[in-house]
Amino acid sequence: MHIDPEKAKALTIRPIEADIERGRLRFFAKAIGQKDPIYSDVDAARRAGHPDLPVPPTFFFSMELEDLSFAVTRRWRRRPGRSHG
Repeated sequence: MHIDPEKAKALTIRPIEADIERGRLRFFAKAIGQKDPIYSDVDAARRAGHPDLPVPPTFFFSMELEDLSFAVTRRWRRRPGRSHG
């Protein structure tokens, strides 16, 4: 599917809010190889001007995939977190 970049600029996307645990952010930063301490150390993040650990931009994509995986497991009538026998 082709998306016209000029039309995409005019799209309005509603802001979202999500509570994200620090441990989850640290785990994600490590998984993507992000070594900047602002993603794992609250003091380093605050010294850099952030109120807390910042969320790496690609984290939101992983949240979308997570929601999709739970939708698939519901469709299979299995409990989330259990995808084996």
